[in-house]
Amino acid sequence: MSEIIIHRKSEGFAGFFKYVILLNGKKITSLSNGETKKIDLKSGIYNLQAKSFGIDSQKLDFNISDRETKKFVVSSFKNGFWKSYLKITELEKQNL
Repeated sequence: MSEIIIHRKSEGFAGFFKYVILLNGKKITSLSNGETKKIDLKSGIYNLQAKSFGIDSQKLDFNISDRETKKFVVSSFKNGFWKSYLKITELEKQNL
């Protein structure tokens, strides 16, 4: 079994809204401000996306092997509240 670890950065105003995390288009969890979750997966090819309050991140495709752990960070980019967007970043062998 493999796992992904998804961390949501602590944010100011955007912190009041939960982020819904989608794997291959299906909701797998939600993240509160500053929260980290581990999700077990079978090896394979997936895409990951975050949504919140009508704002979507990009769809990030990744491949995970058996017994592999991948780490991701979700954050918002603040260009004014209505122009904000979400971004998912894969971390390369770094701690959250």
